[in-house]
Amino acid sequence: MLKENNFYGELSILDGRSHSASVEAVEDTKVLILHKRSMDKLLNENPVTAFNILRAMTIEICELLRQMNAKFMDMVNYVWE
Repeated sequence: MLKENNFYGELSILDGRSHSASVEAVEDTKVLILHKRSMDKLLNENPVTAFNILRAMTIEICELLRQMNAKFMDMVNYVWE
């Protein structure tokens, strides 16, 4: 469940691959779409803004990885108990 100001599809904008996730709005929602070519242009023309966006994306990706790792370890520990 995404909350206000969350984003998804961040991996696709970085590596250009197809989305591995989808979303469905359960209430009125405003959506901003940023295509990879636009992101690449932003990175080249506005380094400070690009840095801030990439920093936020990196923090989000790291948090997701930490959560996934914790869930994985919980499953492993459950199996080995």
